[in-house]
Amino acid sequence: MKLTTLMIILGLCANLCFGSTVVPTSQFGAFASFWLNSTATKVVSVANQTDAMIWNQYAQIPVPVSPSGSPGALFGPGTSNDTIYVYGFTSATTNGGQIDKIYKRTLNATIIGWGNDTTMSCVIKDETILSAIPVSDGRATVAPGYLAIFTTGSDGTNKQVYLTLVSGNTATMFQLTSVSDSTTSTCTSFTLGNSWYDIGAGAFFYIYSKKVSSAPCGSLTGAHTIYLGGHYVNGTAYWPAPGLVMTPIAAANQPASIIGGGDSYLDSSNIYVVYKDSTVTPPVIYYSKTAKATSTATGGAFSVLVSDDATPDATKTYIPLSVWASNFTHGIAVACANQTDASTYNYPIWNFLNGTTIATDSGLSYTGLTSSDGGAASLSGWMLSTGYTLVGGWYTSTSNTYSYQMGTFYANGTANQTASTLATVMGPVSFFQDVKGAMWVGWMDVDTGNYMTYAGYLAKLQGQTNVVVGADTLSIALAVVAFLLASIVAY
Repeated sequence: MKLTTLMIILGLCANLCFGSTVVPTSQFGAFASFWLNSTATKVVSVANQTDAMIWNQYAQIPVPVSPSGSPGALFGPGTSNDTIYVYGFTSATTNGGQIDKIYKRTLNATIIGWGNDTTMSCVIKDETILSAIPVSDGRATVAPGYLAIFTTGSDGTNKQVYLTLVSGNTATMFQLTSVSDSTTSTCTSFTLGNSWYDIGAGAFFYIYSKKVSSAPCGSLTGAHTIYLGGHYVNGTAYWPAPGLVMTPIAAANQPASIIGGGDSYLDSSNIYVVYKDSTVTPPVIYYSKTAKATSTATGGAFSVLVSDDATPDATKTYIPLSVWASNFTHGIAVACANQTDASTYNYPIWNFLNGTTIATDSGLSYTGLTSSDGGAASLSGWMLSTGYTLVGGWYTSTSNTYSYQMGTFYANGTANQTASTLATVMGPVSFFQDVKGAMWVGWMDVDTGNYMTYAGYLAKLQGQTNVVVGADTLSIALAVVAFLLASIVAY
C-alpha cells in the first residue's frame, strides 16, 4: 500500500497504561538535515503527564506487520500558514467498530519554523470532538482547516460507505450508500481506494468499489462496480451519491489496489483511476480518465496500462502506488518488483507521465529488500517552481520500518537533485503543504511495548513554492496521508 493510503489499526485501551510505557528509541533526527528546511520540533510528548493522558489513549499505534504503515496520528494545515493541526483518534466497538472521538491539537507554525522550541511552547490548544463514525476500513485526507474521513462500516445491519468532514470542533457525517441486503440470498461489500483533496475544486474526492454476490457471503465471485465520488468542503456533493459509475474491464474479477487522483496540482481537468486485476494471466493494471466537471455523468472507460512480465529467467510484477501531479507534470506511479535472476531483486518505482502508457524510471529505487518485503510501498509527488518533488517509500518487514527516498525533478522528468535517503522510520509519516506553499513533514515515535504514540515531531521540508496563483488557489494542501482504520481491538 502507498504513502497516499497509509494504514492505521486502532485499539481501545480500557485503562490508561502510560505508567508502564516502554520508551522507544527517539526518531527526532530520523529525517536527513540535507533535505529539511528547518530543525525538527517536538510537538507531542507522553513523557508529559497531560500528553500521556491524551495521546496514549487517543492515538494508538500497533506495530505494522505488513507493508501497510500504521499512523495513529495525522498532521494537517490550518487556514493560515501560521497554524498546523495534529489529529488523533479513539475507537469504540459499537456496531462492530467506530471512531467515537477525534482529538485535535493546534500548533503555532511560526514558532515551529524557528526550529528552537525545546519546551513545546508551540502548542496553542487541545480539543476533543465527539463523533460516531462507523469504521471497519477508512482513509483520512487533510485540507486547510479541514479533515475528511472516508470509511466503510456497519449501520447496525448492513455495511455502508461514509464521508465525515471535520471543521473547527465539529464532525459532520454523510452516508454515501444505501445498501439493504434484506434477504439472505444477496451479499454486498465495499473496498475503499484512496481519497484526496482537489485544490481547484475545493473538494474531497474518493474511490471505492462495490461487490454484490450470492450467499454464502464469503464467496470470492460477484459483480464489481467502481465509484468515483466527491464532496465540497461545505458538505455539498460534487456528484450525487454514490458517485460516478465505473465498470471494470471484467466486472466478475476483483479490482485491487484502486487509486485515483487529478492531473494538475493546482486545478485538475481530469481524474485518473487505476486498479489491478490479478485474476487474469498475466495480471494487468488498468487506468481510466474522467473529466473533473460537475456535468460529467459517468466515469471513463478503462484501458490497459501495463501487464506483469514473466520470462524463464526474470519476472517483473507491478502494483499501483499513486496518481500524483505538479503544476507542470502528472503521473501514475507503479511499484516494480524486478527479479533479474533466481536470487537477485531490485525495486524501482516507474512513472507513466502525462497520460502516456510508456514507463519512465522515476529515479527512485531500493535494493536492500528481500522478496518477502514486496517492493515499494508508496510514491508521493508535489509541485515545485521548476518541476516537481517525489518521495518514495519501501517497507522492510524484519525491522518494521519504512525507508524513504526523495528527489527533485524538472518538468520533463530529468533529475534536478538526484534522489537520496530522506529517512528510515517506524510509524506514521505525514507530508502536507500550508496555504503559502511550504511543505511540512510530521512523524511519530512508537511505544512498541504498549502499541501507542509516544512522541511527535514536525519540520519544514521545503520552503514556499514560487508559483503565482490566484486568491482561490492560495488555500492549498497536499493530502498525501490517508490511512486504514481497521480491526478495532480492545486492549
